Amino acid sequence: MERAIRLGSGGSTVEAGRAPGSLPNVAGLGPDSGPLKGFESVGPGGKAGEERLAGSGSGPLMAKADSGQAAGSLAEQIQREESLTAAAGLQDVFFAFDSWQIPDGGKQALAMDADWLKTNPDKRLRIEGHCDERGTGAYNFELGRKRANAVRNYMVELGVKGQQLNITSYGKTRPFCKDHEESCYQQNRRGHLVVSVK
Repeated sequence: MERAIRLGSGGSTVEAGRAPGSLPNVAGLGPDSGPLKGFESVGPGGKAGEERLAGSGSGPLMAKADSGQAAGSLAEQIQREESLTAAAGLQDVFFAFDSWQIPDGGKQALAMDADWLKTNPDKRLRIEGHCDERGTGAYNFELGRKRANAVRNYMVELGVKGQQLNITSYGKTRPFCKDHEESCYQQNRRGHLVVSVK
């Protein structure tokens, strides 16, 4: 039976007689298991990220996240949606502090938005609920949802088909303006309409 030696106050243990970097003696991975099958060990001076498959001359194996490609694709989608939204002339609705009641000016803007959507029945809109920075994240997420839902319901009352409208809330996470004053907060309390490409 192998004995364990306790190292440091953190309570980590190392089995006596085990080379650093080799697999510990745990169920299914006994001392006869050796290194992982199919991989070469990292030699002195090697880096842990440079393990190579045994017999492969293809160089280091690295897991490549497609985050750059995904980010590029998302950026293209956002740019396309912004372009379509600007071309459609859609207008946002701006709300009073701590409110999801659509003001008269917002109703006029939504009437024009609804007319555009009714003449373009193949288009879909994403209604985004946004808030200013005051209040907790959870509170603003819910307030943003109520704002987006109020816009959706009003557009349905104006004759837009419900299946053309999706809602989402960003709460205070995507401000249009980042100054810490009321004129900026007013811009962030909005129902933002976006022509969806999906």
